[in-house]
Amino acid sequence: VSGWGRGGADALTHLQDLPIWEDAVLHAFLFQSQGPLVRQLRTVLRTDRYDHRLVDLALHARSSFVRSAATHVVLEGVARWQTGFELQWIDKTMSMLRKVITWGSRNVEFSKHDVNVVLQAASKDTSIAVRKLAADHLIRTAPNHDETVLATLSGGRAPAILERLEYLNRKLSGDTNILG
Repeated sequence: VSGWGRGGADALTHLQDLPIWEDAVLHAFLFQSQGPLVRQLRTVLRTDRYDHRLVDLALHARSSFVRSAATHVVLEGVARWQTGFELQWIDKTMSMLRKVITWGSRNVEFSKHDVNVVLQAASKDTSIAVRKLAADHLIRTAPNHDETVLATLSGGRAPAILERLEYLNRKLSGDTNILG
């Protein structure tokens, strides 16, 4: 959205000031399923202009990638976006470098009710990526986790989800060897 060149940035600023701009952007995120939607969503999340619609996106977006990105923001309370790249040494003696993405972030507040609604929906989502976010949230908030979400996630067969639930079980049982 913000990549227009040769005077396009000025035109974009005027378009964003139109009253229908926000609805058009949200309509695209809700109903489109192709294109760089997540990158565009992360770009608009640099500001709080669309924060009040993230719960809708997490629950109703057609694209599982958009649902996943919105769910991630709601459950973690942090919006992230790519700011650029930096070089990181792999081996200085061999002059080997790699390019690493750098991220910007800001905190986003949601009501407990909204977080619970999104967590419930994420545990039943058809996308494994979204269900993994629900499992990760349970791990982060343990031992204060939702038993219905745990039961819903336990009913699946996806190995990535079951491994997370096994980790959660070890964490709750006080296993000292939690990493291995």
